[in-house]
Amino acid sequence: MINRMKIGQWFLPVLLSIGFGACESFLDVKPKAQIKSDALFETEQGFKDALIGVYIGMGDPFAYGKEMTLGMMDVLAQQYEMYTGNEYYELSVYGYNSAMARIDNIWYQLYNCIANLNNLLENIDRQKKLLHPAHYAMIKGEALGLRAFLHFDILRIWGFGDMQQHPEYGDRYTIPYQLKYHKSLLPQFTQKEVLAMIHKDLNEAEILLNAYDPWGVAPKGTDYVLPNEDKFYTHRRCHFNYQAVKATQARVCLWESDFGEALACAQIVIACQGELYPWITDDKISINDVKKKDLSFSSEHIFQLNILDMYENFKWNLRLKAADDLNINYNGFYLSPQRANECFEVPGIGSSDYRYLHHFDNRDSKWAFLKFAEVDGYRYGNMMPLIRISEMYYIIVECLLNDRKPESLRQAVKCLNTVRSHRGITAVLPETLTLQEVGEKLEKEYRKEFISEGQLFFYYKRRGQTVIPGGVQTMDDKAYRLPFPEVEMEFGNREDYRQK
Repeated sequence: MINRMKIGQWFLPVLLSIGFGACESFLDVKPKAQIKSDALFETEQGFKDALIGVYIGMGDPFAYGKEMTLGMMDVLAQQYEMYTGNEYYELSVYGYNSAMARIDNIWYQLYNCIANLNNLLENIDRQKKLLHPAHYAMIKGEALGLRAFLHFDILRIWGFGDMQQHPEYGDRYTIPYQLKYHKSLLPQFTQKEVLAMIHKDLNEAEILLNAYDPWGVAPKGTDYVLPNEDKFYTHRRCHFNYQAVKATQARVCLWESDFGEALACAQIVIACQGELYPWITDDKISINDVKKKDLSFSSEHIFQLNILDMYENFKWNLRLKAADDLNINYNGFYLSPQRANECFEVPGIGSSDYRYLHHFDNRDSKWAFLKFAEVDGYRYGNMMPLIRISEMYYIIVECLLNDRKPESLRQAVKCLNTVRSHRGITAVLPETLTLQEVGEKLEKEYRKEFISEGQLFFYYKRRGQTVIPGGVQTMDDKAYRLPFPEVEMEFGNREDYRQK
C-alpha cells in the first residue's frame, strides 16, 4: 500500500524498441525498462514513450483495466447480480469501509498517471526546440486532454453530482487538481474550481490537436505536415484524439448542467461519425466464428484503451463455474433471465437487440456476460472503450429533454430511434411519447449500452437519482460520494464532505 500512496514517481515506465504499425503494438506491450525522466526527455522518442507509459498505467486493474470499467464502478451501478460470497458483494450494498484498500488504489493509480503526465508536460515546453511543431502540438495536446479526462473521472467518483438541482455544490471542496510533478499531498479545490481547470486543459488540448490531428475538423493547408514514419499517430482511437476532447467536453458540460454547450460539443462529434466511427453492422457480430465477433462494437469507439491481457484481469468475474468447470465460482457476475428481459424489453421490441442476443450466455438460469469474454485468437481482444459514439446521441437526447419544447422532444425521440435502429431494434418509438416516457427509455438505453464499461453509475449520480434499478437502498450523498483514502484524510487536512 505504501508505494501506491506516493502520487509522484522518480521513474516513468518506458517502452524501448517498439513498433507502431498497429494499435495492438502501440499499447499491447509491457514496459521493458525504466529510465530517469531527465534522460527520457532528451529525444522525441522519449516523449512518445512517456505517453505510452501513461496509457499502460491507465490500463492497470485499479484503473480502466478493471475497477473503473467492469469492476467497482459497474458494481455500484447495480449492473450485476452476484452471490453474497462475491468479493464485490459489500461494495454492491455500498459498504465502503470493507473496500477501502480497493478504493485507495484507484485514487492513487489515477493520480499516478496524472503525475506522469505532468512530468511530460513540464519537460515538453523545456525541450520544445527538440520537437517538430506537429509532434509538440500532438503530444502536448494529448497529454493535456488526458490530464483533464482523468481529473474529471476522479471528480465524478469523489465529487458532487446533481448540480442542476444543487448549484451550491460548486462551492464545496472536492479533490486536488494536480498541475505539477511532485510527491507532496495537494490542496483540495472547490468543485467549481476543478471544473474550470478541466475546461482550461481541454480547451488548450482542443486548439493544439485541431491543428494537426487527422481527426480534427480544422481545414489542413497545403503546408500541413504530420511526420508519422513510425505510425505512432495512425490509430487515432487508441490516442486521446481531437474527437475525444470534444466528447469529454460534452460530458463535462452535461455534468455542470450546461445543456446548450453539451449539445453543441456532442453535435460536433456526431457530424464526423460516418467517416471516423461508423455503426456496427449485423455481419460483424452475428458471424458464427466466435474469433471474429466484434462484441464491443469497436468501430464505434471514439477513444479506447488496448490493455495487455485485459481478459485475465476479470475473467473470474465473467465465469460462473470454477476452474474445474463443476463447482460454483462465487466471484462471478450474472443476470437472471427475468432481470435481463426487464432491461431489454423482452418479449417484445428487445428480442432482436444485438446487445440482448450477443452480450450474454443465456444457456442457464444465470446469464454470464460475453461482451469482453475472449477465446484464443480473438480478433477484437483487449479493447476497452472509454468513450463511444452512442453516448453522444444520449447526451443530445438529455439536452433536448431539458429544453422541454415539443419540437425538441420529437428530436430527442429521433435520436433514440437512431441508436436503437443500429442495435437491431426494428420497432420505432412514437414521437407522441411524453417527456417522462422518453426519459425512461433513455435510462434503459444507458443500462443496455454500457454494461461492463463503468458509465452507468455516473449517469445516476449526475441526475441525483434516489433509486437505482436493482438496488436495495435509497441513494444519498454518502452512497454516491466515495470516501477519501485514509492517508489523504490524516495528512492532507481534507474536508470530509461526505459527512455534511
